[in-house]
Amino acid sequence: MKIGITLPRAVENAIFTDIITHSPHVEVEAAWFLDREGREKIEPLLANNKIVSVHLPLGESADISSPATKKKATDTIKKILDRLPDKKLKLILHPGDTLKKGEREEERASLSLSSIREIISLLSGTPWEISLENMPPGYVGSSPNFLRFLFKELDSKKIGMCLDTGHGNLSGTLFQLIEAFADKIVTFHLHDNDRLGDKHLQMPYGTIDWERIIPHTTSKNIILESPPWGKASISWMLKEAVALLEGRMAKQEGYYLCCPHCKHFLIEEEGKRTCYCAARQGNMPTGTAIKTGNGLGKPRLK
Repeated sequence: MKIGITLPRAVENAIFTDIITHSPHVEVEAAWFLDREGREKIEPLLANNKIVSVHLPLGESADISSPATKKKATDTIKKILDRLPDKKLKLILHPGDTLKKGEREEERASLSLSSIREIISLLSGTPWEISLENMPPGYVGSSPNFLRFLFKELDSKKIGMCLDTGHGNLSGTLFQLIEAFADKIVTFHLHDNDRLGDKHLQMPYGTIDWERIIPHTTSKNIILESPPWGKASISWMLKEAVALLEGRMAKQEGYYLCCPHCKHFLIEEEGKRTCYCAARQGNMPTGTAIKTGNGLGKPRLK
């Protein structure tokens, strides 16, 4: 199973090297294409087809649903599209950003829709496709009804969905989104949280019931949007992610087993169990494994 990692523009050289060395593919921020230094640095990744998706600009200044920023946001996207290579890429797009106090999502629907239509019109004759990302509470694009409206009105083969697990967990609509847009989801942004904030924890170290998500990830573009848990290495985070999605997390009585020393979950490998500290020391896990579902001590499995 191939799992990629998001590659931010503002990343230290050592982490950049670590990510491109160990990750089979990456999703890059669009900012990499806006300056010569950035483009030159990711050129080898493009040449080797390691870039599978590009995250278009995000944040309040890039809000395509706000009258104050719509024109600047869409103009920036046009500039980025002019610099993208003629390769098959998924373009991750936020349908909007933060809502003002008392403002309703529906009030932004018209501008969000017109902006997305404008962007889709620029994709004619290209190998690129848009993936709309579900947003956290308080943002445009958080509710299933808003996303359902957009997909109904757009009705284009050039548009799919990026299911962000952390955002869905915060809004309490994660499994509703998966069920409602099963035929639209092309990309998964995988990260976890405690349902109190968008903390981008490594899965499964939060509160998400991953056993219900795993069956839906088959044949999708999978991108990890988190740093490694407990300051582990990029390569170990990928190893744990693959083990989780392949059903190789050690379990007992409906719980994942956690090493009491390194606080990492145990994974099954060639008939044996290992964890982060055991792998680094070349030993089997020592001590008694703790039955826990996540860092909060809650059960993960039913």
